[in-house]
Amino acid sequence: MSAPSLRRRILLLGLGSLALGLAAMGGVVYVSAVHEVNELFDAELAESARMLADLRSPGQEARSGDATGPGHPYERKLAFVMRDESGAVLLQSRFGDLADSRVPCQGYDEERIGGVDWKLFCLQVPEQRMAVLVGQQLAIRSELEGRILIAQLVPYLLALPLLGLLTWFAVGRALAPLSALSRQIAGRSARNLEPVSGTDAPEEIEPLVAELNRLLLRVQRTIDDEKRFTADAAHELRTPLAAIRAQTELALRRLPGGDATFALGKVIQGVDRGAHLVDQLLALSRLDHAEEIRRESLALRPLAERSVAQWRERFAAAQVALGVSGDEAARARVDAALVEILLDNLLSNALRHVAAGGRVTIEVGDGALAVEDDGPGIPEHARERVLQRFVRGPDARGTGSGLGLSIVARIAALHGATLSLSTGLQGRGLRVAVDFIAEARA
Repeated sequence: MSAPSLRRRILLLGLGSLALGLAAMGGVVYVSAVHEVNELFDAELAESARMLADLRSPGQEARSGDATGPGHPYERKLAFVMRDESGAVLLQSRFGDLADSRVPCQGYDEERIGGVDWKLFCLQVPEQRMAVLVGQQLAIRSELEGRILIAQLVPYLLALPLLGLLTWFAVGRALAPLSALSRQIAGRSARNLEPVSGTDAPEEIEPLVAELNRLLLRVQRTIDDEKRFTADAAHELRTPLAAIRAQTELALRRLPGGDATFALGKVIQGVDRGAHLVDQLLALSRLDHAEEIRRESLALRPLAERSVAQWRERFAAAQVALGVSGDEAARARVDAALVEILLDNLLSNALRHVAAGGRVTIEVGDGALAVEDDGPGIPEHARERVLQRFVRGPDARGTGSGLGLSIVARIAALHGATLSLSTGLQGRGLRVAVDFIAEARA
């Protein structure tokens, strides 16, 4: 399971933090608003009680200071009930039966009357020998508090998707240099070790780019050292191998026949095998480090005939027929030197595995080359595996090293060609086909 993207992480963290901040701020605003609403309603209750007390004595000057009891700076008119000293109702409002209230007249209180919860305010008026009780249903406050809460939440809920969209685009813009850097690295070949350009990289990414370039430099130095070592080792190995072969041939000419001659013949075979292995390893090393190849439009038939001419004597000595067939006009964009190496390895494999009296053919097609034989072949289940290095087929003959087909596969990959293994001549043997990008006939 892949990790979430950096943009998604920033978006989730940003919106999560914003949502928590808005919730906290909304909570503070809501609590403050509810407090102010309750203060306002309490003020209305107190103001209503004072107004009713003043209206009860029309002969007196209306002065709120004549009444005793707690007050509030915000006072407005509400419903009421008036009682005399004995508790008899003198006057009450049309709505809300507060005459059944039994709370002591001590300012603000709450009581359930007639199945309804009330907020009450009681004002004693000694000069008129009465008490004024003003009430308000608590449901009104709860309803208003709910409306305040909705009014606080709705703008935030509507704003979050818009903020999320804006944050998404803003983060995308901020991460654009990082995306460009990623595309630059992704578009490189595995052998392109040039420093990464980080001129547009954000300040936070510059250390990463610098470390990446230092790593690429170390890898390039390691590869260069490896290439030099391989070339030097191949050169140093060729010289003693050639000397051993020369001395062994001299000994063969001077010694009489017998076991010594047979043993020296085996030495020459081993030296030839070692020299061939060195050449293959050196070729594979060069191919592994090749970044680009020189391709040009070439006719494929002459390349095949040139390889046949170089191998004809060895095939004749092994009594194996070698020939070329196919289209004279077939062309493809290829590297001629690499195609010759490819054919050399395929012909070498065929010569090693085909018995005397067998046949090997190079077939030239439209943008394709194929080498097929009537040898033992390779079972279908093992064909994919033999393309790996140092792996030979289950019925392989001779003293090969298992590198020939891996070299062919590498050359095909450098050309962007398709390599396929199938059954060869007369329903047996092996056919190795390399399909290059075919060109239109001239």
